[in-house]
Amino acid sequence: MAAGDVAVNITSNNARAGAKFDGVDDRITHGATDFSYQVDGNMTWSFWVNKRSGLNQFIFGKGSGGQFEYAMIFDSNSKLAFDMWDLAGNAHAGITSGTASNQNEWIYVTIVYVNDTSLQMFINGVDSGSDLTLANNPAQGTAEFVIGNRATDAGRWFKGTLSDLRIWDRDLTQTEITKVFNGGDVTKGLKHRYKLDTDYTDSAGDKDGTNTGTYFTIEDDSISSVISGQRVVASASGAYIQTGMKGGQIVSVAVTETA
Repeated sequence: MAAGDVAVNITSNNARAGAKFDGVDDRITHGATDFSYQVDGNMTWSFWVNKRSGLNQFIFGKGSGGQFEYAMIFDSNSKLAFDMWDLAGNAHAGITSGTASNQNEWIYVTIVYVNDTSLQMFINGVDSGSDLTLANNPAQGTAEFVIGNRATDAGRWFKGTLSDLRIWDRDLTQTEITKVFNGGDVTKGLKHRYKLDTDYTDSAGDKDGTNTGTYFTIEDDSISSVISGQRVVASASGAYIQTGMKGGQIVSVAVTETA
């Protein structure tokens, strides 16, 4: 095989382990009156999510119908939304993704809050918009932090799979967000981390979750990447092209000569 420029399209499975929620009553709770989940200054939340079906679902949240705080949501248009309120339910800040999320596809979401200044969303490490017109004061209530719903919203259960939920007590930079998206770690300010791959423990803190109904699974979706203009050179063992894929995966392709 002669050396030359090639264009190769690679399709790979984006397999990821996570906790699967049935959309009926599955949840992971962390106890009421735990102040470590409260918004008390700058914060960042990040996670991988694979949505199965349904609308108006709480992915996670802190607060209740009588004591509002914040929630991560798939809204009525299947868009990702993060909303914050004061205790009475008056809006403090809110941001919604520009496009609807596909079912059966892993998405990496980052929410960055700068105290009383801005709320910003990143999808797969890319800026997806911000809210700069904050009002009222963010709530600091005693309702528990729940993954899979919010404390008292019986009809808004999440249906899908969630993986690697992290919470920092500071605002991450674009560089740090990209690093985590690509499989790296940012430990400065990390308060809680729930890998949700084999257990419900908090590997960054001491707030282990209590599971009701979820189970661990490996979900995948099909992703594509095009490599163009890569020069390959034949050798005794064949030539290889290597490229980075979504979420820090690395794919190598062997190119061999045939008669």
